[in-house]
Amino acid sequence: MNKISIMMHDDTPLHDQIQDQIITLFHRESVYISSSTTTTNHPPPLRHIHNRGRILKWFYTVVAHFQYDRDVIPISMDYIDRFLVSNSSTKDISSRLYKLIAMTSLYLAIKLHVSDDPQQKRICLQEYACLSKGLISPKDICSMERCILDTIDWRVHPVSPMCFVRYFFRLMEPIRRNEVPNVQSGKIAPDENYECQSMDLCMKVLSNIALYFTELAICMPETTAYFQLDKDKDCSMDSRSFAPSTIAYASIILSMEMVSYSALPLVIRELFLRKCKELSIHNHYSLHPDRRDVQELQIRIEKSFTLDKHLNRVAAHGGRANRCISEIYPIKKAIRCGILNSRFF
Repeated sequence: MNKISIMMHDDTPLHDQIQDQIITLFHRESVYISSSTTTTNHPPPLRHIHNRGRILKWFYTVVAHFQYDRDVIPISMDYIDRFLVSNSSTKDISSRLYKLIAMTSLYLAIKLHVSDDPQQKRICLQEYACLSKGLISPKDICSMERCILDTIDWRVHPVSPMCFVRYFFRLMEPIRRNEVPNVQSGKIAPDENYECQSMDLCMKVLSNIALYFTELAICMPETTAYFQLDKDKDCSMDSRSFAPSTIAYASIILSMEMVSYSALPLVIRELFLRKCKELSIHNHYSLHPDRRDVQELQIRIEKSFTLDKHLNRVAAHGGRANRCISEIYPIKKAIRCGILNSRFF
């Protein structure tokens, strides 16, 4: 799932290595988007526009049932988006065919990105097909799997917004390591252990909320990198597309706004934003909080979020059906410690 372990002590090579890794992800993102947004592509069928959010919620239910990594969900939707815009025969898609494409995309993502994990139970095609209640057979899924792979040119490793969130936070690690002890006066803080513990909690809260924000964004029908949804297409979305890196960046910016400046000092925020702005490649816009698409996405995410919703969601069904129950702990502790921005209460 694009996870790379980094064990280094010199902050400069660590920072350079993280930058190189993020730029590599930018390249892959750019290749996937450019290859699927050519003039030969087609607008997605209205059925997909109207049901994209519903399919995503079904994905979350299935992934929770089998206890798989939730990162396969945006990958699955990436397969669907690219398949539909690249296949002209899906213009007037039937309900059954649409469900088959969705089921096959999730199955393919799980098989490629989860089933190689020895700690995870391998997905059983027969058991998985039963989720359709007899509508779709294992043979149907196998046949559609090959069709999808051929249509998307076997590009099966898209970069998810969650992956970008994790790598962007790695970019912040050398910054906090250098700046936390020196925020106030340029000298080591009187209680360095307390300062580090407070920052550790702050980073857990930021990561927890940013990942949740990416999920909120992904569930919005218009947050895709492969097509634009116009108001004259019988839906209410604006004409704008959002790349995974943009979703991740907007989610992190909004999560930082949730945290007080006493917990996350201004110098760390500004250095992080500066480092993000330095990350750019050909045909990839520089990351900046003033970008219109970033601001627009933040507004949409914030409208969908309340702190109470997040806490209730994590606790639902013992934490299993949505997220690990342990993830509620950093948020509640952050509230007790008073590090959250009061405007979000």
